Amino acid sequence: MKKYINQMKSLIFIRLLTGTIYVAAIAAIPYIIKMLIDYDFSKGSKGVIIFISMYLLAAGVGMGFQYISQLHEWKIVRKFYLLIKRDIFDSILGYSYTKFSKSKLSTYVSILDNDVPVVKQYLDSGIMIVQSAIQVIVYGIYMFMLDPRIAIIIILCSSLSLFLPNVTSKTLSQRRANHLGAVSLYIGKVHDLLQGFKNVNYQTKDNILSEHNRTMTETEDKLLHYGRFSTFTNVFNGSFMYLLDISAFVTIAVLLLKNTITIGTATATLAYIKEFVYPVRYIVSDLSTMKSAKSTKDKLLDFMKDDEKALPKLSECNHTIEFSKVSVKFENFKIENFNYSFEKGKKYAIVGHSGSGKSTIANLLMKYITPTNGKIKVDGVDISEINTSGILGCVNQFEHVFSDSFLNNVTVYGAYPGENLNNITDYYSCNKIDLIREKNDCTELSGGEKQLLSLVKMMLINRDIIILDEPFSSLDFQNSILMQEKVYGLKDKTMIVITHNLSEKNLSYFDEVIIMNNGYIEKSGSTTEIMESIEYSKLIKTA
Repeated sequence: MKKYINQMKSLIFIRLLTGTIYVAAIAAIPYIIKMLIDYDFSKGSKGVIIFISMYLLAAGVGMGFQYISQLHEWKIVRKFYLLIKRDIFDSILGYSYTKFSKSKLSTYVSILDNDVPVVKQYLDSGIMIVQSAIQVIVYGIYMFMLDPRIAIIIILCSSLSLFLPNVTSKTLSQRRANHLGAVSLYIGKVHDLLQGFKNVNYQTKDNILSEHNRTMTETEDKLLHYGRFSTFTNVFNGSFMYLLDISAFVTIAVLLLKNTITIGTATATLAYIKEFVYPVRYIVSDLSTMKSAKSTKDKLLDFMKDDEKALPKLSECNHTIEFSKVSVKFENFKIENFNYSFEKGKKYAIVGHSGSGKSTIANLLMKYITPTNGKIKVDGVDISEINTSGILGCVNQFEHVFSDSFLNNVTVYGAYPGENLNNITDYYSCNKIDLIREKNDCTELSGGEKQLLSLVKMMLINRDIIILDEPFSSLDFQNSILMQEKVYGLKDKTMIVITHNLSEKNLSYFDEVIIMNNGYIEKSGSTTEIMESIEYSKLIKTA
């Protein structure tokens, strides 16, 4: 991080230095013109040749350093985006799943797509204020060289305009923030509507389009609301600049009338006024931009704060996973005082009707959700105090796949070594896996093929504790039977499997079965005990 910031500082320094040389060279031109106009041509052409040479030199130096300055401006843009987007994404990936889930995906996308460019404007404006200030100083020096009286009047009048942004900045910042918030909601709405594309038909198309247009209109109305006030701010600030032009023009006219300045001085001063006023205008405009972007900048810096403490990593489970008086509550469902101990090396099936709390148990163990009360411990250590990703592997029913190749998906872009991939696919002996290994875009896979990919990744990750949530639900009958035999045949693994498959064949793979019912354990025990119980019979009848 420090390395990248130092690189950014170096680029900004070069940008300002070369920009200063460019301004100093170009600022000399009106003064050279003044000397030419006031020159005594009776002295011959030697002086004219000198002035022409000075003019060409100033123009050449100016153009050369203008190129270098603008080139570094682009380099600053590139480095800024590389630095800020990398750190934002790194911050997001450092979140716990519960913290990540508090915001919608559209919020994170909006930050990268909308908030980052606003913060770039903040940085650009800061650099331009410094550059414009340098330009004001350079042109101020030249004006003092021409006539101190004119310089003092122009500087005093222009300094008043620097206080103008304070008048409008608060309202402008609020309206900008309102628009960015609306953009985030719009992105979320588009994401939601397009994900439901299967619902589009001749009956629904117009209504879905209307819903999109409603959100879009609200977003663009917020932009217009911001743009209207931004336009007023620009005109309001600009009006003072015109007063500066008028005051300078009147001053020059009076001094010419009194014959206290030369035609050359008047000509050069008029040129300098234009070049002096523009950077003052830019300072006023950039101050307004910085003030309007400040809330977004502060929000982004707050977002990037790393308040997630690094937890010690757990590399193995030697004894038990224990749920002790664990409670969690949702809007229409709760689990209260859940107690259970999962022993190392055993295989557990968690069964029950939909909504009975099966997946909640898995989600609590994976820390996808946080219990409101109670503790979950691995070998006596509370999982909230340790990083359990080194011992836990999970395959969900609808596992996400990246829009990338099979290899990048199962290795998660090389994070997990792929040397054992051939051994794993040979172990599964599944022709379907051999076919999908050549896929370049795994989002095109069917639901069953995605589950096969996830099962291969599970083996590659090779964790001590495996949590499976309906891992074979999308597979065809033959592949489902094959994969059950292979997965459940793994030795020295603690398995916790959420399943709706209540057949004797499926349950025979497990050491113990837990029947969940509305957030509590209705019955648990060995597979034989459960299959002989009344609770199992009732469950079979209602399945």
